[in-house]
Amino acid sequence: MEEGRRRYPIGIQTFERMRREGYVYIDKTNLVWRMAQVSPYVFLSRPRRFGKSLLTSTLKSYFQGEREFFQGLRIMQLELKTRGTVQEALLQIDHGDYGLPYQTEGYRVVKAGLVFDIESRSLKEWCVDGKE
Repeated sequence: MEEGRRRYPIGIQTFERMRREGYVYIDKTNLVWRMAQVSPYVFLSRPRRFGKSLLTSTLKSYFQGEREFFQGLRIMQLELKTRGTVQEALLQIDHGDYGLPYQTEGYRVVKAGLVFDIESRSLKEWCVDGKE
């Protein structure tokens, strides 16, 4: 095969194979990350030959922790972005104005920044309103 020639995944429906064998892959993993983080239930209603199998294969690889297939894709940037310090979490709360609707209604808003340790599956660091 010629160097630099694109390989299109005609008939290939698994994320793992596409990534392992270097086929062209349109990166929509940011949507996969968002669906996995935000949506408790998802109904996939798409026409035939519209990528349902590839999407479910991508979700399978993501939930099985097959990180090697996601290197260089947007989902890795999102994963790293969500694993910051407590201070970064509190800044995200401030910049997102998440408490503003509650403050305007007269409610007291308490900010809490949490960092979870993935390996031990426990709370690693936390603070409330910027005080540890």
